[in-house]
Amino acid sequence: MKGVRVLTSLVAVLASGSMTSAQCPEFSPLRVLNEYSQDDGDAFDDRPALASSNGGRALAVWRTFYDISGTSGADSEIVFTLSDDSGVTWNSSSFLNTDAATDTRNDDSPRVATDDGGVWVTIWQSELVTTPTSPLDSDILFSRSVDYGASWSAPAILTSNMTADSAYDAEADIATDGNGTWIVVWHSLQTSVDGMQIGSDDDILCSVSTDNGLSWSDTQVVNTDAASDSAIDRRVSIVPLGNSTFAVAWDSASRSGGDADLYLARTTDGGSSWSAPAPINTDYSMSGNDYGVKLTVGSSGPVGALWYSDNPRLSTGSDFDIFLARSTDAGVTWSDPAVVNSNATTDSGEDAFPFVKAGTGGGWFAVWRTKDTLGGTIGADNDMLFACSQDSGSSWSQLQTLNDAGNDLTATDGAAATLTFVQGNWIIGWNSGWDPISETVGDFDIHYRTTAALPIDLDVFIID
Repeated sequence: MKGVRVLTSLVAVLASGSMTSAQCPEFSPLRVLNEYSQDDGDAFDDRPALASSNGGRALAVWRTFYDISGTSGADSEIVFTLSDDSGVTWNSSSFLNTDAATDTRNDDSPRVATDDGGVWVTIWQSELVTTPTSPLDSDILFSRSVDYGASWSAPAILTSNMTADSAYDAEADIATDGNGTWIVVWHSLQTSVDGMQIGSDDDILCSVSTDNGLSWSDTQVVNTDAASDSAIDRRVSIVPLGNSTFAVAWDSASRSGGDADLYLARTTDGGSSWSAPAPINTDYSMSGNDYGVKLTVGSSGPVGALWYSDNPRLSTGSDFDIFLARSTDAGVTWSDPAVVNSNATTDSGEDAFPFVKAGTGGGWFAVWRTKDTLGGTIGADNDMLFACSQDSGSSWSQLQTLNDAGNDLTATDGAAATLTFVQGNWIIGWNSGWDPISETVGDFDIHYRTTAALPIDLDVFIID
């Protein structure tokens, strides 16, 4: 039976999050996270983010154009839901931005982090009218929870600089060291920061909180050459490395030639100062574009950087493939890039928009979007693939499909995917234009799978 919501008695319990040398863990059937998916018409739900605490709570946030309260209007809002059983069940979706009924902003691209002590902070970009006569610009907002994500403070602009500018601030990321220090990073078209002229190109900026996200510093520059460079710095990622050390990575066009490469800056003093940008991809002198870097750090110490590239390194051809580099010295030096998608030397479809997350015991997961047909076994639409590693990213399993790729031959899955690891289990989420109930292409909804065991008689979407 396919695409039908049923009460089903599962004869066998699905595998939990353990890995063997031969395979990744098994996932639950595909499920839809936004419980209103059959009622929202053509309203889009997309750009999800997942996070989890050591206490076992998982939080999902995403953008929606659906007015779930009947009062929020036609602008987009940020929605959240919580799970305390590794994603087997979730509570009803609610607006995270508490002013959804009165605001006229378009809220977009949320990210969330927790200190494992009950404090959660969600950030997102939002189109704001900063003064009655100013044009719309995009700024970074934040909201804070001190009760494990159950309730949220009113949205606030991250830094005072943003109240006066009309520049584009976007695609933010957030991390905390768990000891009160939080850093938000983003790319920006601001031309001046703290009196320093930084030009009209995109640069990487940050703001720091030392009181668990309650207040935030003025905007600071991360790429220390911002005043003199003309590079286009975008798509930023941040991870905490302990002892007030954080690493920030991004892709940069025209910094080391006409193509895009990956750069990283480190702080060892909680964001007060930053190292000069240094390349991650050791073959940065080769032609080819490297984009969309995502960082992760394992429990045993290695830092991983995952990205997509059309650099023909390792005989992978001119299509985009997925690559990973590792650092064993907190991001100071990096290994040569290695291929993650196992079909890289034979495929011709584009692989892009990856996400990577480290679990425990050397277990890492990578997920990304592909347009490859995998030898004609799936369609040429956008589908989701994943691979796993048991040795902190040193080697990777054969790729596998995540979505219902054999049936949704024309639906778009991705480009936003997210991962979290909670209570020994993985949860992977992404946005999809496939409706598993009617088995038709529709609006975007949030799909996910978990490696947690499903109980008997659980209301699920069965995707065989």
